Amino acid sequence: MIVAGVSDGLIPRDDVNRRRTTDPVRHRREVQQARSLLFVATTRARDSLDIF
Repeated sequence: MIVAGVSDGLIPRDDVNRRRTTDPVRHRREVQQARSLLFVATTRARDSLDIF
C-alpha cells in the first residue's frame, strides 16, 4: 500500500491548524479525524507500506 502526501501541512490540512485559536473544539475534532484516517490507512496494509 502507498500512502502519498503525508507531510506537515497536508496531514492535517493547513486550514485545520488555523482553527486552533478561533475554534479549538472543532480543531481538536478535525485533528483527531485526520489522525484516525491515517491510522486506518496505514493499518490496512497487508504486505508492505510506503509513506511518502
